[in-house]
Amino acid sequence: RILYEEAPDKEVYVSKLKRSLIAAFALYIALYLISVASGTASMTYEYSDALKQGYKGWMDSGQIFGHALCICLPFMISILLNTKLQNKYARYLCKICVALPILVLTMIGTKVSYYIAIIVLIVQVVLELFFSIKEKKKSHLANALICVIIATICVLAYPITPVKQNTDINNSVL
Repeated sequence: RILYEEAPDKEVYVSKLKRSLIAAFALYIALYLISVASGTASMTYEYSDALKQGYKGWMDSGQIFGHALCICLPFMISILLNTKLQNKYARYLCKICVALPILVLTMIGTKVSYYIAIIVLIVQVVLELFFSIKEKKKSHLANALICVIIATICVLAYPITPVKQNTDINNSVL
């Protein structure tokens, strides 16, 4: 807050802050996906319950990484969907990249991160529809459609996610 108040040009400061946020979490997501793809990722529940699934990557805690990603997820999705890049292919790539943090959140294996990802997508759909009506831009409808598709894929893929497997393990113990 202090940096924002002291910034001479607040728009430039916010723009740089957005880029920094996206870059930092893009790096985290890339490292996470590399760790899973290379088979060097640690399991989220390796110390508490070896039967539970989910990957924490190279992070110390899957829950903390998941919660940090969940906190930044609404900003990331909004920035990626509403980017103002001149190159249309770069814009499409940014819109497709919305799926990456959602994928990571489903692979962590915690219920909180999985459900927050779906809730954030649903809220983003509502916001995009609102702005579509307010600004009369078709790009907002496309953004809403992207969020609906990703949320639908998450719901349909639920049976094969670590979250579902962990729920099955908890129910079989009861």
